[in-house]
Amino acid sequence: MSNILNSLYKSSLTLLTDFYQLTMAYGYWKNNYHEHEAVFNLFFRKPPFKGGYAICAGLATAIEFLDQLKFTEEDISYLNTIQENNKPLFEPAFLDYLRNLRFTCSVDAIEEGNVVFPLEPLLRVQ
Repeated sequence: MSNILNSLYKSSLTLLTDFYQLTMAYGYWKNNYHEHEAVFNLFFRKPPFKGGYAICAGLATAIEFLDQLKFTEEDISYLNTIQENNKPLFEPAFLDYLRNLRFTCSVDAIEEGNVVFPLEPLLRVQ
C-alpha cells in the first residue's frame, strides 16, 4: 500500500477528530470500558450533488489512516495543554494510554466502486 497520507501531510492526523471523540474515549478509559468490544459504522446522510446514490471510493486511504493511527509526542503535548477549571482536562495516565495506543481492530467495508446509498454502512470497525 502506498503512503498517500504521509506524502500529502507528513505528520500525525490523529487529532483530526471531533473533540467529543477524545472526551468520550477519556470517559470510557476512566470507567474501565476501553478494553470492551465496540462496533462503529461509517455512513453518509445525503448523497452528493442531490443524487440518489454515491460510488464507494477512498477505502485504501481510510485503511492507511487506520494502519498509521497513533498519537505522536506533539499530539500528547497538545492534549496536555487543554484545561478545564484551570486544571489539565486529561490525566497523565490517560495520555500515556494514548501514547501507546495502536489500532488493533477489524474492518469490514463495501468494495471500492460499488453503488452505495444514504445511511448504509460503508465501513464497520470492530
